[in-house]
Amino acid sequence: MNFQSVITHTSVVYPEISYRIRRLSVLERVQRDAQIFEHQIEAELLSGEYDQLPKDEKGNPINKAEAFKLDARIAQIMNRFIKPAVIEAGLIEVIGAQLDGEPMTVEQFRRFADEPLIEEVYTVCEAASRMSHEQLKNWQSPGTLRDQAAGVSLATTAGDASATLNIVNGIVVDISQAK
Repeated sequence: MNFQSVITHTSVVYPEISYRIRRLSVLERVQRDAQIFEHQIEAELLSGEYDQLPKDEKGNPINKAEAFKLDARIAQIMNRFIKPAVIEAGLIEVIGAQLDGEPMTVEQFRRFADEPLIEEVYTVCEAASRMSHEQLKNWQSPGTLRDQAAGVSLATTAGDASATLNIVNGIVVDISQAK
């Protein structure tokens, strides 16, 4: 079997842009996760608090101010610590994106790319660090990124391998593999 250490992915958000990401080894993933572990725990705890807020009949939090504070804090942790670390570890090159008429570097991408593209690259980098080669090769970014961030399960199949990628608040929380 030929393993690919670098994968080129065409953007779903901007099809004229593609990006190259590298698959992290187990050691690289552990090192990356060690940098953001406390932030991931904090985001999960805040997410649990959000989920425990009293809800109205439509399922919306009754205390809007508290819900907004929790949601804003989770977003701050994700955008300030977790997403940059995941993107920094995985993103090698952005193809087709320009800043002031010049090809965009990875650092410029992290600083200036718009939120939907950042979300997409983050999601793909995170998935690439956890999926097998066959699963990643056949995975496409389905649905909307908002759906993914909200906790939609994404499925991939590759021959006799399949997996479900569960994303909650923009964090890949589980990849279930079927045999």
